[in-house]
Amino acid sequence: MTPPDVAWGRDIQGAIAELAFAQHLGIFHVPSDALDHATGDVAGFHVRSVYRATDHLAVRPTDAASAIYVLLVGADRHWRIAGWFTGTEAKDGGTESRYWYAPWGVWRVAPDELHAWALTDAVERLHALGRTVT
Repeated sequence: MTPPDVAWGRDIQGAIAELAFAQHLGIFHVPSDALDHATGDVAGFHVRSVYRATDHLAVRPTDAASAIYVLLVGADRHWRIAGWFTGTEAKDGGTESRYWYAPWGVWRVAPDELHAWALTDAVERLHALGRTVT
């Protein structure tokens, strides 16, 4: 596997990560190029993908605080779920948050700080945030 080195390569790998996550959930999913800040990528979850296991989960200023972001690591047909984090947790404290990374203008959460993936925990958190699994 080689890391995607151009923007469209990252977009393609992101769509493949969404498919891998949907398969993990056992649901059908058709990736879309439409922005989905309100609804999430797959079943209400926002899927983020990185190539290296040491890469961080990025949460952008335009991302919903009330969302759950799931980080998948890999490429092509080989993916694993690194964990999840809420936008609220990442953005807590704004640009004074320990996750704020000024050079990129995003909040970055290290892989070892993510919550371990367990579907029941993530769904409960979605409900607590007033969101539903779609």
